[in-house]
Amino acid sequence: MAEFQQLIVGDVEAMTEVTVNTKGGSMTATLKKALRERLGSLAGGLAGAAVQFTTGQAVVLLSPGGEGAGGQVRVYRIGKNRFEIELDTGEDEEVDDVTAAFLQIKRSQFIKGELELLPPVSAAQRRAESDARLEPGRRAIAALKAAAKTAAD
Repeated sequence: MAEFQQLIVGDVEAMTEVTVNTKGGSMTATLKKALRERLGSLAGGLAGAAVQFTTGQAVVLLSPGGEGAGGQVRVYRIGKNRFEIELDTGEDEEVDDVTAAFLQIKRSQFIKGELELLPPVSAAQRRAESDARLEPGRRAIAALKAAAKTAAD
């Protein structure tokens, strides 16, 4: 057997070689004891996902599933070849009283159909729409300033 090259580096514990068996279009991976112990109880099953880098290399994530799994593993792409992984237990969400009140008002308006959501557009298009809506007011202010200047002269 060839010497195992350490390809996963950083702040990761319990790394070891995984034995792979491919037969009939399927693949099985045997996790050594160090990795298996890190997964904990698998009574609810095992969930897996492949994280694909733009270079084509992929990494497989494994997580115990079912009730009592402790939350959802969230994976965010934060760059071409960078991901952020966090465990969302729902406990970290902190909303101050003012923000909570504002969100409740907006939620109520949305449910009643009173909240107009703007469609996604480019910044330049949003600026042009804003300028068009403000133009009558700008003209009125300019006319008032001109009238005030004429009256002062």
